[in-house]
Amino acid sequence: MFSKHDSEATAWDSQANSLVKDLAEGCAKTSLCSVTVAIYDTAWVSMLRKDIDGKTEWLFPETFRFILDNQLPDGGWGSDSSTGDGILNTMAALLALKIHEDVLKSDCGNELDGLRERSSRAQACLQSLLQIWDVETESHVGFEILVPALLDMIERKGLYFTFPGKEALLALHSFKSKEFNPEILYRNVQTTMLHSLEAFIGKIDFDRISHHKRFGSMMGSPASTAAYLMHHSSWDTEAEQYIRRVIADGSGKGTGAVPSVYPTAIFEIVWVIPTLLRAGYHAANLGQEELEGIVSYLERHLENQKGVCGFAPEVLEDADDTAKTILTLALRDRAVHPRLMLEHFHSPNGSFQTYVGERNGSLSANCNVLNALLECPDSVQYQDSIESISSFICEAWWTGNIQDKWNISLHYSMMLLAENLMSLLRNCNEGSLRMLPDHLLQHRIPIVLTQILTRTLLTQNANGSWGTKQYPEVTAYAVLTLSATYSLPCVEQLVQEIGSALERGRSFLTQHRKRWCEPQYIWIEKVTYGCPKLSEAYCLAAMKAKESSYSWNSSLLPLLAAAPKQASQLSGFLSTLPTFQHLSPYSLKLSAIESLMFLPLLKSAQADILPRQSMAKNEYLSFIPCTWVTVNSCCRLFLEPSLLWDMMLLTVCNFRVDECMETTVAAFSAEERRCVEAGISRLCNTENVQDSVRTERPHENLARPLYGLLDAKVTSGVHAKTVNPGLAETHATFRSYINAMLEYPSIKQASVSDKFAFRIQLQQFLLSHLRQIDHNTRFSAQGSLRAQEPATFLDPLISFYDWAHTTGAQSVSALMSFTFLTCILGAASTAYSDCFATARQKYLSQDLGARIAVMSRLYNDWGSMTRDFDEGNVNSVNFPEFHEAGLTAKASVDGPGVGIEKLKDDLLALAEYERKCVDVAAEQLEKELGTGFGTRQKVAKGFRLFTDVAKLYADIYLARDLSNAIRKKDSG
Repeated sequence: MFSKHDSEATAWDSQANSLVKDLAEGCAKTSLCSVTVAIYDTAWVSMLRKDIDGKTEWLFPETFRFILDNQLPDGGWGSDSSTGDGILNTMAALLALKIHEDVLKSDCGNELDGLRERSSRAQACLQSLLQIWDVETESHVGFEILVPALLDMIERKGLYFTFPGKEALLALHSFKSKEFNPEILYRNVQTTMLHSLEAFIGKIDFDRISHHKRFGSMMGSPASTAAYLMHHSSWDTEAEQYIRRVIADGSGKGTGAVPSVYPTAIFEIVWVIPTLLRAGYHAANLGQEELEGIVSYLERHLENQKGVCGFAPEVLEDADDTAKTILTLALRDRAVHPRLMLEHFHSPNGSFQTYVGERNGSLSANCNVLNALLECPDSVQYQDSIESISSFICEAWWTGNIQDKWNISLHYSMMLLAENLMSLLRNCNEGSLRMLPDHLLQHRIPIVLTQILTRTLLTQNANGSWGTKQYPEVTAYAVLTLSATYSLPCVEQLVQEIGSALERGRSFLTQHRKRWCEPQYIWIEKVTYGCPKLSEAYCLAAMKAKESSYSWNSSLLPLLAAAPKQASQLSGFLSTLPTFQHLSPYSLKLSAIESLMFLPLLKSAQADILPRQSMAKNEYLSFIPCTWVTVNSCCRLFLEPSLLWDMMLLTVCNFRVDECMETTVAAFSAEERRCVEAGISRLCNTENVQDSVRTERPHENLARPLYGLLDAKVTSGVHAKTVNPGLAETHATFRSYINAMLEYPSIKQASVSDKFAFRIQLQQFLLSHLRQIDHNTRFSAQGSLRAQEPATFLDPLISFYDWAHTTGAQSVSALMSFTFLTCILGAASTAYSDCFATARQKYLSQDLGARIAVMSRLYNDWGSMTRDFDEGNVNSVNFPEFHEAGLTAKASVDGPGVGIEKLKDDLLALAEYERKCVDVAAEQLEKELGTGFGTRQKVAKGFRLFTDVAKLYADIYLARDLSNAIRKKDSG
């Protein structure tokens, strides 16, 4: 008796078998291509004209009819995937319309009028698309060459366009064009430029590139081949026959539409076969005979191209298709020789290029090379390459550079990372590889895998799917990601929840089985495209993949596990806070587990910057990564871990400075504190930096070495015989801290003005602590202060409002941390450029930072009120404004005054007022920045993270005092 599960498994096997048969038949005919049709390439083909019997005629009128039939009501030829698609499609179609208009100019009939009306609507649509286009984040292949070329061609037709990103686009085009030399195309070596020859019309001699034809095409591109055919001085019949084959046999199937690339035999085969095999489909189910034919086909072409290959036979070789071919052969137990691949595509930085000469490495290409190497039976001999690639892909995740060149879905990148890093760990666990370097094994890989798992789980839609378009293919990526990471030790506590997410994902795929082969435009070429066979393969793999536990050895297990008790404590505490009460315990547990992965690295790094002097228990350390991680994840900001790490480390160091000030510096004499003050001022060196800003000579003074603090100038006020031994240690502590802050890589890459602002705030943060100690000293000198009783600060020399907005706010580090983040985000956007570009942005950002600082001070004082009373520190409520009029000074010190509950209510009311001000300021800044463009959007998200973390700390201060308690020296 067969169960429902057995019946479904048989159905999956049968469908996979049919898919493999189609691939085998396609490669036998050398015409395999299921890639979706592209308006862009179809438009270029529609411009072809040929002399036939002495008359020039349109060669493929059916292609232009397809363009006309698919014009949208808004006048364009858009795409659900991206603005870039809409721009390229509409530009090419508009150019085709104008060229057809030119031919019909002698005809004033309805046909010409109709084309003009269509052109007018297309022009309006293109103008609208260009207005919202984010050039900085565009991912389409060669857009910086193609769009300017098309703009130039359209301008020659009398149409001109202006848009916000035009200057940036032309600058990028100019930068890329500097390397262009037509002679490169005239040589005997293929280059990626052959795929986009339409961008070089008027710049090259098309008669000198005929030798690059492969099966009649220019690198398998219909658009590029059409451009070649148009501008070659003599008609090329072979190229014409290629276009005819594309129209007839491509995915358009005679409708006139053509795909963006044809054929794609090797690409489709080597993506589908290993996907099915690694998911658990057996050769017997897939078809032994068909598999053998496919494997022989791959072996033959890999040998013909000397160990490397491209997406189709004879075309330019690339690392992706080569690696996937080697992987396919390895999975079928064929002899493989990856060393040729490694030599051919290796880049100087240790990673691998998709194409030789490529400037920036592709995440997927490196994952695919790693995949192939790990599957080789003798993988240990490639250990150096494996470690280099692992470092590259982990660094890509760490820095947020995970948008792949060839697929727009981040779930695709996460799937590749998860599968490869888990496979890497298993190879180490089983002894197939030597243990990896500590920086990978202990710090990077556990964080990357945990974050991938967290983000996959948190982004699942209510119906079980993933992605805004709810494509089955994207959902399959996510299911495969969860399946790959299921055996991570750190998530054993959440196996039930992960199993539920997998079940819901597979249920969605089952319900939408008919959509598996529908076009899903997520793959990137000149424009995005879908590949039904790949979509079907990933969906089949997601349904077949099995999850199981795994036995990790004693070396790896501690690195990959998270203490269940600690994770439960953190998530349990967070669930009591107002900020997170609406979230499920499951979401908070995920964030707690993720944050614990940062803890070993944080413990190690903070000790290098500030050696701990106090012996008090470090109770806040585990909370710090948890706050940044939880806001980042639960608010769906998903900023890169490097940014989270920067802020975590800064926060820990700031807590350490607080401790040093309260435990050590507070015990110094006034004279000794002035010595510390002088040392801090010299180390921060703000006067010299300000001079350098004014003279626009930043490098001369910013590069000055940091002077030692214990020289004669600094300690001249303290007699040598009376120097406190702790003073030298304190000087060393602050030297280490200030040096670490000013030499921090992201700070060094910030603009001169942002860097100067940070130095100022760093100095003010430290000096405000000294001013606060002076306040505390004068406050204590009033007389005996009763523990846990609110005395009045009789002579503060400053109003409460002014104190809260100066010394009080500056000493909680929020404003300094805000300017630190400003430097980081500015440097990440464009090195050495200001984070905030306009006067309004600068004003609003500084206002937000100042308000966050005041809010933090008031909540901090509310939470630490009892501790401050015990230790004799000035708290907000000690200022006279909080005490009823008419109280005598004596009563304020020695007798009963205003009740603590009344003081707490008043202070909390002011804190909540400042919190509302923070919300208004944050909203105004976000509105000013806008969210439509990549760089500004990231800046907006970065400051939302900071604001929400500050508000989270406010909630935590209401729940408990995070600062380490200290004993007053005279307490006995």
